Amino acid sequence: GGVFPISATLKGLLVECGRGGEGLSVCALRLAAQETRERWLDMSGRAHRQHADHVTYRSMADAVLSQEEVQQLRAMNAFRKPVCKSIQEYADHLSKSLHDSSVGERLLEYHEAHKHMSSYVEPFTALQVCLQGVAESLVVLDWCAFLREAGLWAAVVPVCDPVVSPRNLAIVSSRNPSPALTHLMQ
Repeated sequence: GGVFPISATLKGLLVECGRGGEGLSVCALRLAAQETRERWLDMSGRAHRQHADHVTYRSMADAVLSQEEVQQLRAMNAFRKPVCKSIQEYADHLSKSLHDSSVGERLLEYHEAHKHMSSYVEPFTALQVCLQGVAESLVVLDWCAFLREAGLWAAVVPVCDPVVSPRNLAIVSSRNPSPALTHLMQ
């Protein structure tokens, strides 16, 4: 099911599309919260390469580790972006975190067989970046609709220039808004 309450409007659309009325998936919510287009475009070539390497290493670790090992690493926050300059360094990091050298060996073997896949990370990330703003807008507008359906006055307002902060929207809501507030929000 969904993590956040959703409006009856979105719930109805999800049912119509055969997605059930549970809410947005965790994947959709993660997409909405990802780096914005502005930040992605401002990344240096080196930062894009580091991102691609981290996504590749993490994906390969997910492929070779057992569920138990993944849970252990998550509990230790060992999957947080460690600054690893190579797959060897990442394999050593995971082996050390789990106190098991076979983890690194399995990861290195898998990497050798699948390293060509890393070239797909940045194009896939570009697609995610294109969809991120749409997903974020859907979440924000749906929260506003949810409040309105609950009988509250609500509006989405920019709080600063998106160049200053890409996460520049706020939902303003009131049970009894003053005429000045409703005029200001138009």
